Amino acid sequence: GRPAYMTGMCLDVTDRRRAENDLRAARRRENFLARAIDESTQPFGVALPDGRFVMVNQAYCALVGYSEAELKADTSW
Repeated sequence: GRPAYMTGMCLDVTDRRRAENDLRAARRRENFLARAIDESTQPFGVALPDGRFVMVNQAYCALVGYSEAELKADTSW
């Protein structure tokens, strides 16, 4: 004899799921590239226009005689 009420809401999360999947794929590609650079025997370094290094591998460090931390900390290059 009591009235029954029901409310609900539906959300389409397709775009969010697609974005999450794209982000996961991008991170996998980024990790693969970083690992390939780190393990390379060829010197490799990436610097911003202001001279800050954002990525160097061990071969590059051996070539210039500085550690990765030293290269990333110094902007006078």
